[in-house]
Amino acid sequence: MIKRPTHGLPDDTPCSPHRVRRWRAAALAAALAATVAAAVLVATIPLARADDQTTPAAPATLATSAVPPAAGAIPPIYTDVNVTKDIPYRQAVTWDGNPIELAFDLYEPAGDTRTNRPLFIWIHGGSFAFGDKADALDVNVATEIAKRGMVAISINYRLGPDVASGGIGGVAGNQSLIQAILRAYEDAREAVRFMRERATDYRLNPDRIFIGGASAGAVTSLNVGYLPDRAQGAGGPTDPYRVAGVVSIAGETLTPFVQAGEPDVFMAHGTQDTIVPYSEALAFCEAARAVAVSCAFESYPTDHIGMIQYFDDVLEKSSNWLSELLVKLDSQVPPPSTPTTPSPVTAAVVVAPAFTG
Repeated sequence: MIKRPTHGLPDDTPCSPHRVRRWRAAALAAALAATVAAAVLVATIPLARADDQTTPAAPATLATSAVPPAAGAIPPIYTDVNVTKDIPYRQAVTWDGNPIELAFDLYEPAGDTRTNRPLFIWIHGGSFAFGDKADALDVNVATEIAKRGMVAISINYRLGPDVASGGIGGVAGNQSLIQAILRAYEDAREAVRFMRERATDYRLNPDRIFIGGASAGAVTSLNVGYLPDRAQGAGGPTDPYRVAGVVSIAGETLTPFVQAGEPDVFMAHGTQDTIVPYSEALAFCEAARAVAVSCAFESYPTDHIGMIQYFDDVLEKSSNWLSELLVKLDSQVPPPSTPTTPSPVTAAVVVAPAFTG
């Protein structure tokens, strides 16, 4: 029997106690994602798939992005949004071996008759163990993006087990987390491919697909944008999983992942975040700039959980950044659409750092 994700958590307003607890659990998972899990994934993708179907020291500062967000807010273009719920995009298998149908909610500007529209894929947070595309914060993000003239989808992905409780500091806990992150990565990539293959049906520009998320969703978005998976000719014009830009809110991944020619990135992070460390998010941005990948970085005087109170500002600035990036991409000469021959894949030998909890 096909199962949909079950969550059943009440009181899901953005700043509710349930939402705060979700962010705290997501923070723990994301911290491991950027240390243990992200490193191990280099050695496991694509050779192995989960399945087929205290007060910190003063933070460093970062120079202004080479492509800064436009000055001032870009107001919504549309007043209403049409929402189509529960569109299936993948049949897969859960962590405990049960079949599951994964779906997304589609947000379109009401009255929009354009073709060749840009798409933004949003990924919710929740420790890779809970959360839902229809949670209040995630609905708000997708709605506001659609009001600004983009098509948006909010996706569900495979969750569980509860990797943020019981033995998170042990090897078994880490392995569970690694597999959960791998499943989320695979599902998000499939959402990109699914929408690209149906670009005509949804009146989309297949070269203007962007991805973003918060906390665990930000980790997943960064992995989709930059994880080394050369078996698919990643990043080339024929790569079905390529994205044109990445938005990360309180997320990170390892700095060696970003390579020249990969998509621009917007990052928002709390300077007091010691769970998904500010310094490591900063390092990723600096590494991107070092290889001429544009990175816009916004700092907020708060910790990981406290980013919730700045979400409206983050949403405004990331929306401005997306608008500026669209202008930038449209002004560039498109790359030649020649087939990409995948290079042989060699497993990288990576020693994951110890985690003592």
